[in-house]
Amino acid sequence: MEEAINNAVTHGRASSAFITVDSTSAAGIHIAALDNGRGLPPEVVPGFGLRDIEAVSEEWKLSSGPGHGALLSVTLSYLPSVTEAPIVERAAKWESWFRKVRSPVETS
Repeated sequence: MEEAINNAVTHGRASSAFITVDSTSAAGIHIAALDNGRGLPPEVVPGFGLRDIEAVSEEWKLSSGPGHGALLSVTLSYLPSVTEAPIVERAAKWESWFRKVRSPVETS
């Protein structure tokens, strides 16, 4: 999103730009960047920034046109809870076993 705002000011000559973040959806975090710049002409090929967004986001959309500014909206999925991850469960079992093996044997 930082790059979206930078592009809006540098290339789109926007006088204002806004970012909104909505984390109330069960689908994930929704982030939108809106500017009032010159917009993108249809022949402009998206650069590496949009490819990066595509690689990490669940869904994204760029709306723009000459003289209409730009709106970039991105939805990022929530990460699974660390306590629910199978690898964490296996690590906890190994840690428990290791503690038993390393603890001194009690004699009565």
